[in-house]
Amino acid sequence: MRPRYALLVLSAAAGLVLAGCTSSADQYEESLKKAGFDNVKVSEDKETKTVYNKKKKKNEKKTEIAYDFDWTVNTDSDPSTCVVELESETGTSWYIDEIDGNDVSDSPSSPKPDGVRDYLKSHDIDC
Repeated sequence: MRPRYALLVLSAAAGLVLAGCTSSADQYEESLKKAGFDNVKVSEDKETKTVYNKKKKKNEKKTEIAYDFDWTVNTDSDPSTCVVELESETGTSWYIDEIDGNDVSDSPSSPKPDGVRDYLKSHDIDC
């Protein structure tokens, strides 16, 4: 009987340890909520990049995982909105990756909701 109890206790302990672990997606979602974003739902985005392998002297494809959050935002009194895609590769910091499907190259680091709105206004994007 004792081996069964030991197995049960070990299984329960392992379950608690695994339950305490968080993924990068969970960290990203939590950091966005703390920053003031609402309706946060993070999705995993696998991106394939071509990198040059110096040892093999050829290009190779490398897959990286990033996490996306699409946030619908309005910056003024008219009813038009924009969908801003915030992306994270680390799970803790993020940047503006796209606005209405258009790539962004000069995003501020981990902008809060007001920072995203200010970015849109400073680039004369009507949302």
